[in-house]
Amino acid sequence: PSGFQLTYVLPSLDVPLTQPLGPAWARGRLLWNPELQFGLFSEPDVRPLIGVHPFQFRYELGPRGRWSVYGVTGVGAIYSELDSLETGTDGNLSIVLGTGVRYAATPRTAWVLEYRHVHLSNVGSDDKNNGIDSHAVLLGVAFRL
Repeated sequence: PSGFQLTYVLPSLDVPLTQPLGPAWARGRLLWNPELQFGLFSEPDVRPLIGVHPFQFRYELGPRGRWSVYGVTGVGAIYSELDSLETGTDGNLSIVLGTGVRYAATPRTAWVLEYRHVHLSNVGSDDKNNGIDSHAVLLGVAFRL
């Protein structure tokens, strides 16, 4: 559907799962990247969204200077009163697939630019299950403790 507008805040963690692996051109590491989702729909109606992606992973290529490139994929759940013909329920499965770049501004801080495709579905729990597909461009900051 058209007309959905959503503003996100996505706090997440990066937990390394592997040492660098792969051939030279694709050498990188796998990270567990659990994420919380807090959002606010502003169109067609104002309403909150809350979610969690406990099964989210990121593969980050080794840095090239201050830059690194990564891919992210994950599965989780969201809750929002969508009142949507597409999902029919307030609780939905959320599937994420994306790619991004990080720029290390300092040894402990990085700027992040990411594209995501997000699919929401009630997984057959209602007769209405066309799902919602969305595209998002995210801008953020990452901190290393």
